[in-house]
Amino acid sequence: MDLALLTAAGIIVMACAVVAVTVVVISTQPAINQFHALKSRCERAEFRLHADPMDSENTATINGMINDDEGTLAYCAAKIASEIEQDPRWGSPRLDVMPVDLWAELADVGESARQIAEDRRATTAFEKSRLRDDPEVRATIDEDKQLRKEALALLATRVHAFADYRDRVHRLSMTLRRDKNALSRAVQRVSDKQATDRLL
Repeated sequence: MDLALLTAAGIIVMACAVVAVTVVVISTQPAINQFHALKSRCERAEFRLHADPMDSENTATINGMINDDEGTLAYCAAKIASEIEQDPRWGSPRLDVMPVDLWAELADVGESARQIAEDRRATTAFEKSRLRDDPEVRATIDEDKQLRKEALALLATRVHAFADYRDRVHRLSMTLRRDKNALSRAVQRVSDKQATDRLL
């Protein structure tokens, strides 16, 4: 009889332990998932931080790009995308802003800049050719310059809009942080008031 009671008690204790472990696992799973996601993000950031620097050819390409307007615009777009990505609240569903694929945007800006640069090189080659004084060639060069000027204006407008988007993200992010801190301070004030009332 005692053995049967002891066995039943053991089974009940074991079942309670299994239920308790299951409840703990289920309740802590979101926090564990968030921790793993944050850890993965930190590892990617650390990898980028310690990644090998660009080789001399890529460095020369970037330095050469910045000498022209289209290269400067592409560089500015890359900096803007990086600043948006580094915002700690970027991608949060609470951030009331339409999400944008930053790297697709950057790729589009880069493609426009590349086409403008190619047009610039072609026009420069025409200007250095023996036919540069030919009226038709001169008209073509002038037309190409005008088209390039319009393309640069459109690209500059796009990069300016991208900068406005970054500013909106930062402004909303700052508001979210401020609201969260204000709520935390309000809760703390209530807690302090209740503790004071208990102590009086």
